[in-house]
Amino acid sequence: MENFKIMKENKWKYLLDDYIISLLVGDTPVVEDNMFPKTSKYSTFINIQMPKINERQITDLSKKIGVHIKNGVNSSQELSQLIKFCCTDEQKMRKIMKYIFGKENFKDLYDSPYVSSLDEFKKIRSEICNEVIKDINNVLYFHNCKVELEVDGPDLITIDENWIDELILNIPDLENIDEFQISGSYTKINEDINKGDFTGAMIQSRTLLEGALKYAISVQNKHLTGKEDLPELIKLFKQLYLKNNVTNSELRSNLKRLYGNLSGAIEAIGILRNKFGDAHATNASDVLSKANIHFIVNASFSLCSFVLETCKK
Repeated sequence: MENFKIMKENKWKYLLDDYIISLLVGDTPVVEDNMFPKTSKYSTFINIQMPKINERQITDLSKKIGVHIKNGVNSSQELSQLIKFCCTDEQKMRKIMKYIFGKENFKDLYDSPYVSSLDEFKKIRSEICNEVIKDINNVLYFHNCKVELEVDGPDLITIDENWIDELILNIPDLENIDEFQISGSYTKINEDINKGDFTGAMIQSRTLLEGALKYAISVQNKHLTGKEDLPELIKLFKQLYLKNNVTNSELRSNLKRLYGNLSGAIEAIGILRNKFGDAHATNASDVLSKANIHFIVNASFSLCSFVLETCKK
């Protein structure tokens, strides 16, 4: 537990990777698969690359946050020094990242002859920030954390390394995901049941269903904070997809009841997972039979298939 605490406090140290530092100070552009610099979709004369930060800027930034660093031979070295000093201080690191991705640092971009308006500047700056963060997160992935743009500036958060989350959210051809791929996931879950790991099977079923709901919501470009629970996710899903525009009143009424039961079933799966998924909870195999677990898992599979098929229409 103590080692975990130390790792959590020093999560910012992972930004000390040479490639990440070179991205942050503007020494390295984001590149295409062919290794040529990626250019903005709004102006092909502008590379997807952070503004160049010089040593003076980093020195001034360090003074603002109350840190004294030695003069380095280049901006990469100075930024590395600054992060080493501040990596255990959440507030200082947030200030550093806020400056790097802030509009003040992009002033030269606004003055570029290839930017025609303030609106275009905003779009290009947003594009650069998001593409650079995507590249940074490719490195941070192996440290189970990622940079996210929050209202008050970039933050570094831990990510769930559950294989089920990745299976749903990172399938290469997600637009063509089908029941066969989901069925493969549940095959693995059923193997856990046969090994007697009822709790693990329940947790994974619920996580897979949650991932399907999050994907369906993201298809509609709805932003999720990551803190939504299952009832909130199913409510959003129903608002986006289950309009129930059937003209026949009897059918409409029955569909309404069915959609209500859908919400209840998903919430029940979430409640069962919480009851048995906690570290201090009773093991599911001590309370539920194998038939009960198979019922829960198969219900989750059916619901997951319905969610994905609905959002692809």
